[in-house]
Amino acid sequence: MCLIAAVPLNVICKLSDNQTPFPDCDATNQLIAAKNFDAFIQAAGLIDPPASPVSTSGSTGLLTKSTPVWDDATNTHWTKIANICALSGFVAISAFAVLKAKFNQGWPGYAAAVGYGLCYFPYVAPDIIGVVQNWYQPKTNWYNTMNFGLATCGLIKSFVDIKLVKPASNPANVPNTSSTDPKVDSPNEQPVPNPAPPAQLPADQAPDPKWRKPFSDGDGKSTWSWNDASPFFEAGINLAWEVPVVAAYLDSDKKTNAILECTGNTMFNFGGVISFGSTFGPPNVALVTLIAQVVCNQGYGAMLFATSFDPKKCQ
Repeated sequence: MCLIAAVPLNVICKLSDNQTPFPDCDATNQLIAAKNFDAFIQAAGLIDPPASPVSTSGSTGLLTKSTPVWDDATNTHWTKIANICALSGFVAISAFAVLKAKFNQGWPGYAAAVGYGLCYFPYVAPDIIGVVQNWYQPKTNWYNTMNFGLATCGLIKSFVDIKLVKPASNPANVPNTSSTDPKVDSPNEQPVPNPAPPAQLPADQAPDPKWRKPFSDGDGKSTWSWNDASPFFEAGINLAWEVPVVAAYLDSDKKTNAILECTGNTMFNFGGVISFGSTFGPPNVALVTLIAQVVCNQGYGAMLFATSFDPKKCQ
């Protein structure tokens, strides 16, 4: 998970800023040596953005209880780091989502589900940074705290979804009764007859693919399964997630970056709400849903990444 985020993070920052996001300096060493979260965010505030020399002396990014937020330059620097993590996360999430749909059983299915859960962490990095930026005053921007809470719910759910992977199907262990070696075959053994093929319905009587009823075993009986419950949780989380998205936009300057961020987050939420299609819909609907979710993930990652760059500086 760390490698998936670290490689594009360092490459992009080196290309755009000519500096790694965590340069070799005292502030980075303090970040590594932090023993608790307060010490961590204090050291994080000392990481100078690329525009200024890398030094811990006289930094204005230091967090104190009387100055609860980082300065604008430090906020921008950490927001850029989070957005690049989200960019790398969405690429990995999209790949693992396709693998989850194709391999839904056995070790390939488990690997895809675990990979999806791990990559969800950098995918929601902007929500984590939003809370850290206001650590000492959590009520300053309440929607950041709500973002973080919903991101945590989504992260937990992505790991609970590993339960959906089916065990590998093993063929029945049928003894071989048709050996050609006369020393092995017993004269009393009879070959096992092949089972009769299943009856085929006429083409005009074959059932058409249709939507499956949630929490039903197909015979009209109600049954509970996490497979059916998961999309309901997914939709509920993403519907609730739209509340802080709209609140953050209304609290912003409503300029280009705010519009991009609101649109990207809304695409993220829409991709979660339509997960019903892949669980209960016929194969063609499931395929369209998967494609739409990948597109929404791409829009989320790309738009948040775009907000990391000041249009005035992109000459």
